Amino acid sequence: PGSDWQHRRFSQRIFEQLQEFVGLTSSDLPTHCDNAAGMILAGLTTVSDWIASNPDQKSGFPYANDTLFDEYAKDLEAKAQNALRVIGWTKTSTENPLNFTELFSQIQTPRPLQDAAIELSVTLTSPCLVLVEASMGEGKTEAALYLADYLQHQASVGGFYIGLPTQATSNAMWKRVRDFLSQRYPEEIVNLTLSHSAAALKEEYQQTVCRLDQVYDEDEQNSAGRVGAGEWHTARKRSLLSPYGVGTVDQALMGVVRSKHQFVRLFGLAGRTVILDEIHAYDLYTSTLLERFLEWLAVLGSPVIALSATLPMSTRRLLVNAYAKGCGQSDVELPQANYPRITAFAGGEVQVRSFAASDHVTRSLNLYWINDKEWMAALRDNLADGGCAAVICSTVGRAQEVFQRLQAEFGENELGLFHGRFLFIDRDRIEQACLEKFGKDSTTRPHRYVLVATQVIEQSLDVDFDLMISDLAPIDLLLQRSGRLHRHTRDNRPAKLKVPTLW
Repeated sequence: PGSDWQHRRFSQRIFEQLQEFVGLTSSDLPTHCDNAAGMILAGLTTVSDWIASNPDQKSGFPYANDTLFDEYAKDLEAKAQNALRVIGWTKTSTENPLNFTELFSQIQTPRPLQDAAIELSVTLTSPCLVLVEASMGEGKTEAALYLADYLQHQASVGGFYIGLPTQATSNAMWKRVRDFLSQRYPEEIVNLTLSHSAAALKEEYQQTVCRLDQVYDEDEQNSAGRVGAGEWHTARKRSLLSPYGVGTVDQALMGVVRSKHQFVRLFGLAGRTVILDEIHAYDLYTSTLLERFLEWLAVLGSPVIALSATLPMSTRRLLVNAYAKGCGQSDVELPQANYPRITAFAGGEVQVRSFAASDHVTRSLNLYWINDKEWMAALRDNLADGGCAAVICSTVGRAQEVFQRLQAEFGENELGLFHGRFLFIDRDRIEQACLEKFGKDSTTRPHRYVLVATQVIEQSLDVDFDLMISDLAPIDLLLQRSGRLHRHTRDNRPAKLKVPTLW
């Protein structure tokens, strides 16, 4: 048909103009491309189209037909830089990386884990995989941020994304990363997004969303720094394109399943360091996706830092081999090394380093078995002189039942409930209250309090209790829960609760 012929002729003309503009001849054009190249090309093309199609008049890319291509192409580099500036897509400075104590001024002496990460960093080149296995409270997050900062100063790597298992842990990590970037780049505008299905309901995060180009204009004179989320990057399909991001791991894993714009997600993570926290928490289905995800990240040249308190040898082997497969290797052997340890795959080789557990986490944990008829009375007696206790239940229904039973023993201001079925606004409020009451730097820690919760408090939330009572659970989860027991040094624990005890 004539209309189809006109369309084909128009497309051919655009193709010829573009070929001439970039200086390619027919012999230069590849006859095919592999899956990885195709995925990157699809992401690059789509994102470029979104940027150039920005209706904002400041973007500098007005609509042009085939007769105006020469005019359209004038000062193209300046137009592209301006378009990126309008949407707040810029890169932080690439000066030499800072040392550990410069990044974390509150840590005067790095712990053995962190010393091991510092020693390892000088041997790493991208792409690489680092697996950190260490107990709760050892400072794994700081070690990961140090390695990510070191790696992002290599030419092919920039920025990072931190993936966590839940929204609650993502929200808490977003705050830590925001503070870290504020200290790291005190005079720069940094684009940090929060990626999960309820990010739009997170009020504290929404307060940071802004037009970053306007922030640049406002702060041009005084060079004030700011960590915020660029408005353009907060759209659902674009949050992983931000240079820095925190969110649930499923947002990244959607890049390896057949979902809309999966190539955009992988394109956004290409060349960025990906930090995966609490990797022991994933089930069989998610673990399989995680292996495929690691393979893709290796192909994309993205370093990966995976953190876990407990990780079976078989899982460690699967993860390393998945990443190695993406680098073109297979059946990589892992040297034996004692726990705690760091395993690194870089330059086609595997190295494993053991390190000493720090005094901070070296302790004896008392285990006390008690039946369901006795523990409430025993809890009341143990908290007679005060103290903060956590009761962790395996299901929401059981947590609600236990909370109702405890209302007969404790007053309204001494009892709380936290699980994943609250409306987001209530869950966010409860989460903030937990951090204020039981966090490391809390100034409002109650004299006596019992928090009934599900697994939402056992991962990545920096909270600390004097006593813990748990339902029976798999051993790795019990270990994670115990990591919130006597997590921080406190001199004012009640006499009956001086020794960490898990009931």
